[in-house]
Amino acid sequence: MRGIDFTNPELFQEEIAQDIIKNEPVSSNNTNNENKPNKFIPLEFRGNVKEFFKIWIVNIALTLLTLGIYSAWAKVRNNRYIYANTYLKGSNFEYNADPKRILLGRAIVVLFYGLFYLAGHVLGMQELALAIGALFLLLLPWLMRQAVAFKLKVTTYRNLQFHYLAQARAFYFLFIKYIAIVALTLIPTIFLVKHYPQYIFVFFFLYLFYMFVLAPAAYKDYLSLIINNSAYANAKFYFEAQKRKVLQIFLKLILWSIVLGFLIFMAKFFVMLLLHFVSSITTNKYVMMGTIYVIVAFVYLIQIGFFKGLSDAYFSNFARNHTKLENLQLKGKMEPFKLGFISATNAVAIFFSLGLLYPWAKMRYLNYKLSHTFIEDSDFDEFSSHYQEVPNTLGEETLDFFDIDIGL
Repeated sequence: MRGIDFTNPELFQEEIAQDIIKNEPVSSNNTNNENKPNKFIPLEFRGNVKEFFKIWIVNIALTLLTLGIYSAWAKVRNNRYIYANTYLKGSNFEYNADPKRILLGRAIVVLFYGLFYLAGHVLGMQELALAIGALFLLLLPWLMRQAVAFKLKVTTYRNLQFHYLAQARAFYFLFIKYIAIVALTLIPTIFLVKHYPQYIFVFFFLYLFYMFVLAPAAYKDYLSLIINNSAYANAKFYFEAQKRKVLQIFLKLILWSIVLGFLIFMAKFFVMLLLHFVSSITTNKYVMMGTIYVIVAFVYLIQIGFFKGLSDAYFSNFARNHTKLENLQLKGKMEPFKLGFISATNAVAIFFSLGLLYPWAKMRYLNYKLSHTFIEDSDFDEFSSHYQEVPNTLGEETLDFFDIDIGL
């Protein structure tokens, strides 16, 4: 053992520090590991346009031949192909829904809507139609809960199921909360303006409140309700974000709406110039109408498609970047402008191909979104599963029928 000079405190401390460094290399490695950035792995989509087109065209034909009955099986076939070609760390997802249960849900929905239409538009029984509509609104929170639970329950990864934990009362509480806020602000405003028309400008401030305060808060609470009650096997998802982050997205989309509105105005101006040019060449009304049809369709498809992709990228990135699966962070890296371009060109391609390019557009859109979705690397075999009964599909089919997006 080497000698240590105890008479020199500074030298003594230095020698002790050197001994610690020499004898504890593991601590040094741990520090390096802590500073090492986490590895993120992307989802991978291996869908093929030709394969999906064959499935899609057969589904369309059989759905038409069976007067819509085959649509339940068509939906399952489409989703099974998409899920089976979505991979994470070399393993694909699976969609395990029963077509018969989906058909039953759709039959109930069609019957419900049929009664509403019959009462309101055929028999002229507006009171009955109003009662059916009120019943639907009353059931809507429960239907949304069932839809979320069903979509998660029929999804598996490495033979482990996703599932949903929240009860319907959580959805009812969310609905009642925001309906009450709207009622408590809108009704007094209407009463005020009715008796004092000079205060009509109050509606502008109410609009600002709804757009910049209520809507972002409602969206954040909705995401929290969906994500914080979702689980993969026994691993829970966690969502946490500040309301100002949602507000930033709303502000960006409002600004984009203004820009797109201005572009539409400019497009109308150029359309008028083009029509004036066409009219100087021919007076054929069919040529004129065809020109108007093509130009207007092209302009509006570009605008609507671009805004759809743009907003989808903003909201998808927001949800992913503020979500964890236990301690594994999710990440979204979609470029809003690029996804907007993909969506806009998809809309034009589908419209002018009379729908035949839908499989190509679907594969293209999914490939971009999934390849720009990431999760922290982990051993997913460590997750364990527990059984939970599959809820009925009425909720999901009702939302699909009325074109209500639950935003999973």
